[in-house]
Amino acid sequence: MTCLTWGLYIPYWSYCHWRLIRGQSGFALIPLLCGVFGSFLIYPLMKRAITYSKELDLTVEGTALGVTLRYWVPYLLFVSWQFWAPDQPEESQSLYNMFMLPLALLVTSVTLTLVALVQIQQAANAYEGDPTGLRNAQITWANGLWIIISWSPSAALLALISHYANH
Repeated sequence: MTCLTWGLYIPYWSYCHWRLIRGQSGFALIPLLCGVFGSFLIYPLMKRAITYSKELDLTVEGTALGVTLRYWVPYLLFVSWQFWAPDQPEESQSLYNMFMLPLALLVTSVTLTLVALVQIQQAANAYEGDPTGLRNAQITWANGLWIIISWSPSAALLALISHYANH
């Protein structure tokens, strides 16, 4: 869902996980705030998921610190590259330094972020008593709605660009 919704699903996903970990049902303010700031609260979320899973004698892959580092370090490297890279490349700088390195950093950051999110999802699945994740294997009508909402701005922008490209 994260890929299919351009990442817009992550706050809701984080909210649901915080609500699960806190043992709440219905609307709750603290999980909502944790969902909005979910990227900054990955470590405590994973720490709680691992703690609760161990209490239930369930195994969870990864550690809270490992998941957090997999989520944040590639983005920090990519951002630091943006500050380090000059605005006007010199002739002595190779194509590799100016194009391939940022592209590799971007692909690495996206891949490691998705791995971290999968590990959090696996921990939540184990906590819910569904270690294989069969309940999350099917796309529901609500997931379809998320996808449509997420792709609508992209489709509108593409339509606008194609309209003005013909003039």
